[in-house]
Amino acid sequence: MSGPVTLDELKTMAVEIAPEVQARPFYVVDQKACGLPTETAGGFAISHLATNVFELPDWTGPGSVLAIDLQGCNTGQPRRAAAYARAIVVHELAHLVPMPASETLRMIEATPPEVVKANMRREMSIPADHVTTVTKTHGPAFIVRAAHLFIRAVATGYETQAADVLGYRWLTSLQHYLPFIIDDAIRMRFAPFSAVDQLPIPEEVRRLHARDGQRYQAYIKQGSEDAA
Repeated sequence: MSGPVTLDELKTMAVEIAPEVQARPFYVVDQKACGLPTETAGGFAISHLATNVFELPDWTGPGSVLAIDLQGCNTGQPRRAAAYARAIVVHELAHLVPMPASETLRMIEATPPEVVKANMRREMSIPADHVTTVTKTHGPAFIVRAAHLFIRAVATGYETQAADVLGYRWLTSLQHYLPFIIDDAIRMRFAPFSAVDQLPIPEEVRRLHARDGQRYQAYIKQGSEDAA
């Protein structure tokens, strides 16, 4: 890639490795340009935005949002920057798939827009080292989805940095999880993520993540001691 990575390129990649995101409108946006919260490093995902509370450009109706810090991703050497941006896409897609069930969509759409916006602002204000990032939002199921997406990206020809996919210093790098997931990821490369989520999570993945939880506790403890 000769120049900075673009949103169109990242959206094309996302659709290629997770076609199911096209079931509803799918927005890939620059989080800073759209006035979206910027506390998160790299980007974030919204599984279903029922109303255009953030005034996204080219809004065509309720759908999912993948927000990227495009300026941050394009810092540095172009090829390395593009590979990093793709890793962010893999990470955020792992939060989006599988797509929400119909009853979940109805519940979201019944929520008043001002409540949606307040909830989003609150979610975005949660520190990156909050406990939910270990126990809920970046648990073993998330890691399995991220590994499947990474394998799809590489198999499709997108140079992507495995070391950047998970993104937290207390999480073991994705390449250490891959040996326990890669066979299923290759076998189910074209399967919907509703099927991927039905796979049993390998015990090795659970063990690695449990160890990461211990690393997280040490990370938090060290941070507390440094602040004292």
